[in-house]
Amino acid sequence: MQSSTEKLSNFFLGVGAKRLTPVEVDPNSSNQHEFNGVNALKEIFGESNDKLRINARFVHFSEDASQSVCNGEVTWYDARRSNPKRSAEYRLYWRKNEVMERAKPRDLMFFARLSTGEFLILISESDSIFTDQLAWLFDLQLDEGTSIVMASQRHREQSLDFCSRLILEAIGIDSYQSNTLDELTERCLQTFNYDFPSTAEFSEFARNSLGDVEPLENADAALMAWVSREHALFSAFEKRVIGPRVERGFMTEGVPDIDSFIKFSLSVQNRRKARAGASLEHHVTAIFKANGLMFEREKVTEGKKKPDFLFPDQASYHDPDFDDQDLRMLGVKSSLKDRWRQVLNEADRINQKHLLTLEPSISEAQLTEMLQSHIRLVLPKEIHKTFTQRGRGNLLTLEDFIEDVAHLQRQ
Repeated sequence: MQSSTEKLSNFFLGVGAKRLTPVEVDPNSSNQHEFNGVNALKEIFGESNDKLRINARFVHFSEDASQSVCNGEVTWYDARRSNPKRSAEYRLYWRKNEVMERAKPRDLMFFARLSTGEFLILISESDSIFTDQLAWLFDLQLDEGTSIVMASQRHREQSLDFCSRLILEAIGIDSYQSNTLDELTERCLQTFNYDFPSTAEFSEFARNSLGDVEPLENADAALMAWVSREHALFSAFEKRVIGPRVERGFMTEGVPDIDSFIKFSLSVQNRRKARAGASLEHHVTAIFKANGLMFEREKVTEGKKKPDFLFPDQASYHDPDFDDQDLRMLGVKSSLKDRWRQVLNEADRINQKHLLTLEPSISEAQLTEMLQSHIRLVLPKEIHKTFTQRGRGNLLTLEDFIEDVAHLQRQ
């Protein structure tokens, strides 16, 4: 598996967060383009007498989980440098860009100095799922009055786990840089002739590479082991397959071929998105089969509605004499964002819907909204730790869901 020595400190020299104020981002209040109260950043920028200009990447996360990204520059300087009789007052200046134009007062700004030297500014709307995820990732205690808080070195020294890697991936950081699966990756490349196989084939290969996993004894641990292995293996496999194409560049007769680059980039992104959800369904299917559950996948309930998993089967669902209380459905989405509402109308006879996801640290407000809509979240037990103590009380493990279905089918 991935080396246990990989930690947040491998990627971050320093991390913090602050809540934005009107004077910082509201043009009706000020046009100063400076973040206030940032003296704490001396921990990662130092106390230079000269202005320090740093390349920065700005990312905005909206409530609906959409992203806006741009590159720019920030300047770190002492506003009182010319007055030696006064103590230093450091400020962080930013130049106008599309991300900062979308920022609003009360949004959270997460900032990080990367080991590459780049500065990362992440603006997350208060109700965005990324606010809770980033706060969990960096162990930052945020409240309405947050001025600025810094992540402790102790936390940054903790080893990365699957949840950490998912969040890092969402902010554009590849955490699989020192992959230790070289021998397995080579075998995978040979097996599939250096080309992308079907998702089902790749998922099966990943499962078979972990022969000591027992889905009957611990379904939650099995799912996390399989998903983690496939995630790491696919990252290594993808780099080996498409790396040479990236190295060749995108030039046509000495001129940058933007259209070819965009086409190639979209194909990579679309493959990743399609694979993520489908691979999770394949692993869940293997676990249900191992546990002897009766189910069918993507069977019509009403009209064109097809839940991911229907228990026990389509025939029972359409049998008016079959008790509604003995039916179950399960939607499967690797990431949740705002797509959970898609399962609301997938099986009219089933009042209590179930939805399995790998999305960490969903807010209590969103969990409450799901419960009020008669949706129970199912997550592998390992991911429960990313939720608040109160939020965990509304979650089911995969083992919980399997036991519920198995109990119905034993009757």
